[in-house]
Amino acid sequence: MNHSVSDSNARSPISSPQADAHRRSWWALLSLVWVALMALGLGVHHGKLVVISAMALAAMLLGWLLAELTLPAGRRGLAITDGLAAGTMIASACLFLLPSALHGDPRGGGLGVCIGLLLGMALDRLLTPHRPHRAGGDSALISITVHAAAAGAAMGLAYTAVPTLSVSLGLVIIAHKLPAGFAIARMRKRIGHSRLPLLAPSCAVGLVAIPVAIWAGHSSNHGDGLLSGLATGIFLHVGLDFSRQSNDETPINTTRFIGAAAAAALVVAAARFGWH
Repeated sequence: MNHSVSDSNARSPISSPQADAHRRSWWALLSLVWVALMALGLGVHHGKLVVISAMALAAMLLGWLLAELTLPAGRRGLAITDGLAAGTMIASACLFLLPSALHGDPRGGGLGVCIGLLLGMALDRLLTPHRPHRAGGDSALISITVHAAAAGAAMGLAYTAVPTLSVSLGLVIIAHKLPAGFAIARMRKRIGHSRLPLLAPSCAVGLVAIPVAIWAGHSSNHGDGLLSGLATGIFLHVGLDFSRQSNDETPINTTRFIGAAAAAALVVAAARFGWH
């Protein structure tokens, strides 16, 4: 009896580091794939998406670093950045993408919007049914990873359908990655979980945006309206999704969220209509 217990105790220090090393190798491979896709993106002239993807990665990793330094939480920052992203995505979808989708092919564009919304909702329900986004556990990590991947798909489609979209629009959309990365990393640290899996949502924007943009570029000649409509639908879904992420906030932070969303929408409208 004593020998079996001591044997198992002796084996566990060996197996655990081996498992950790195996997991680290997968995260290293993910990072290498991300770097390769960024190089490919530059090679096929998707520089805007590469910049946005790199900033998304940097923002979430900075949030992780701040969590490791145990700096105070910022629910106000989460509400404001979520609001900015929501307002930017919804206004951009309605003012830039939707007109492009309906121009020349209203039926195809409308079908694309419908498919984009349904696709976003289906993935949302299938992959993150409980949506404990701020919980900090594995389910929260899956939720934020799926959300980042959806945003990457939306931007890959949008920047292909409307190449004149500015980099600043994408940067506003991914600005919430810093406080989101901070919140997830801090909670995982509190419950004793590894923070290394944060590489998944950190890389997700770029891992999805570049391949989608390349595919969309080859497909754009065979259905511009459908493609733009698909981007519009996914953009709208992801933008609306931010409001649900903020539903655990206090009333004052809800007000901040709404104000930030409205301000961002006004800025996008000003850019669209040339207001000065």
